[in-house]
Amino acid sequence: MYRIASTIHFLIFFFITLLAFDFSLPDRLIILIAVLNDAATLVISIDNARISKRPDKWRLGQLLTLSFILGLCLCAISFGHYFVARDIFGETGQRLQTIMYLQISSCPHFVIFSTRLSTWWWKSMPSFWFFFAIIGTQIFAMFMSIYGIEFFQAQPM
Repeated sequence: MYRIASTIHFLIFFFITLLAFDFSLPDRLIILIAVLNDAATLVISIDNARISKRPDKWRLGQLLTLSFILGLCLCAISFGHYFVARDIFGETGQRLQTIMYLQISSCPHFVIFSTRLSTWWWKSMPSFWFFFAIIGTQIFAMFMSIYGIEFFQAQPM
């Protein structure tokens, strides 16, 4: 559900902002968002989520409906950030791209805590490595927003 919701979020937000507002993120940041989201998805395999005693049956209609609703909610939050940063604070150019990179990189990661279980998230606490990976990707995204991608590239001597 997390993966489908994130994909819907990215596609709708970037499609509308590119066509309607001529806004896009640099290619490097889009790739970085995808890599960080994949890192968050990979650690689901070592999570403490309880496994059902009976085999689960696929409920594709429910899965797609809930994913679409979550994706639209994430998209609405992204548009809220975009319009507040652009219209209220007057941000443009690279500063607006930085704000939107951090928001789009961070917002779906916290959805993973609510989609990992079919019940309340605190009924089965996340494993240390799961929590560490999610927080680690957020810290990395924050440093990327503060220092820029050039900080992480090799400097010529």
